[in-house]
Amino acid sequence: MRESNQKPILRDATYADLPALNDIYNDAVLNTSATYDEVPQTLQERLRWYEEHLENGFPIVVVTDSRNGLLGWGSLSAFHPKPGYRNTVENSIYISERAKGKGFGKAILRRLIECAKEKGYHAMIALIDSENAVSLHMHEKAGFKEVGRLKEVGWKHGAWRDVVYMELIL
Repeated sequence: MRESNQKPILRDATYADLPALNDIYNDAVLNTSATYDEVPQTLQERLRWYEEHLENGFPIVVVTDSRNGLLGWGSLSAFHPKPGYRNTVENSIYISERAKGKGFGKAILRRLIECAKEKGYHAMIALIDSENAVSLHMHEKAGFKEVGRLKEVGWKHGAWRDVVYMELIL
């Protein structure tokens, strides 16, 4: 992370983080193609998501600092519901607009990779919009390889979007 006056802290998410976490996600829903959700999530929906992650042992990591509060978050989720995929997880990372470009996404990704290894997962998958050069580069630097590209499978902001599948064998 770049040098600054703030001391970022990487830690597990708590219930108290959910409003800020949801705000960051909803900003991505409305203003980016980082998610193909089209409707912002309610706090109740976010609470259910959080509790499902806890129940299933999937980590949610946040980065905070004393001045600006929650700056970003990331999580691991099931890649696919069929049992044969149980050793593969999908990662998601969202950074607040004010905190982009400061290395927080890289720090979260490193921690998620550590969590996946600690939990014994075999592979980690990232589904990334093909125009999200920052995320593609960040995942590549972390060892992910592009393993597939689906053309025009997502619709967001009035355009068809391509999705890049990236994989890290743990």
